[in-house]
Amino acid sequence: MTRALRVETFGGGTWLTDFSVLTGLPTRSFGHMRNFVAQFMTGRIRHSLPQYLKACGYETVMVYPTNADFAGVKRLYTAIGFDRVIDSRIHRAANGRQRDAFYLGQAADVLEAIPADDAMGAPEQRRPRFVVISTMAAHSPWDFRFAPDALRPGETLRWNKDAEIDEYLWRLILAKRDRDAFRARLARNLPGQRILFVDYGDHQPALARMPLEEATRIANEGSFWQLDPASKAFSTYYAIAAQGFVPSLPAPGQVALEAAHLPTVIVEAAGLPLDPVFSKRVRLMQHCRGLYASCADRAAVLTFQRWLTDAGWVSQR
Repeated sequence: MTRALRVETFGGGTWLTDFSVLTGLPTRSFGHMRNFVAQFMTGRIRHSLPQYLKACGYETVMVYPTNADFAGVKRLYTAIGFDRVIDSRIHRAANGRQRDAFYLGQAADVLEAIPADDAMGAPEQRRPRFVVISTMAAHSPWDFRFAPDALRPGETLRWNKDAEIDEYLWRLILAKRDRDAFRARLARNLPGQRILFVDYGDHQPALARMPLEEATRIANEGSFWQLDPASKAFSTYYAIAAQGFVPSLPAPGQVALEAAHLPTVIVEAAGLPLDPVFSKRVRLMQHCRGLYASCADRAAVLTFQRWLTDAGWVSQR
């Protein structure tokens, strides 16, 4: 299943989308300080997707392509519940631009490993794991051929007059091949295991062309990094698939799901019990038809966010 996702950044700022997907909070709520949300919200969030999963007994792991100190995200990831952050200091990638297969391989190793203190050796009895993988192959620049040795006989990779767009599309082809190989490995090595796969786009690439009138309006309004519900510049996707079970998927109907609601969709798709926070999130998501920051009922959003603060799930200090 693949559906539309709306994010709050264009051409860069992956950490902003990741923040929303992991915490369930839109970065737009933080105004002009939102680029620094990882720094000033560290230690202030008491309920996030990894924290919830830890409470359900999960081991939580982040696979990060480069040094996770970038933009202060490692401190945030640790504070919101990740047991381990596997970044370049641990996986020792030769550089930050590896094929997706490299990072997916790190995740597969985590999923297949049997910890020394795990008394239950059978795969179906192991502690469940939540692994987040960030990849870099599709990242800019696109002015050179990435992994030319992976070209297959007969592949010319010339579809457009724009060579950079063709290069980006080639990297998406590689990403799909690597993802398919990753899932095939898990099906082979962890047969019968219940695994939920969630993919999402963090933002559109900077090579995407915005209509001139829209770019001019955004620049004049000074809102380039703000979510505009009418703009296609903030549209990406999320995709859900599963191994070993049929996930519970939300009913279609919303124009696009906003990134802050994606953790709620993940919890429901996995069939996990809803705690008080996620119960309220489900109601808000349904009430706003998948929207959050741009929900027409602003009072409903503010009421929910005030409840998070009053209940101690988000600290002001």
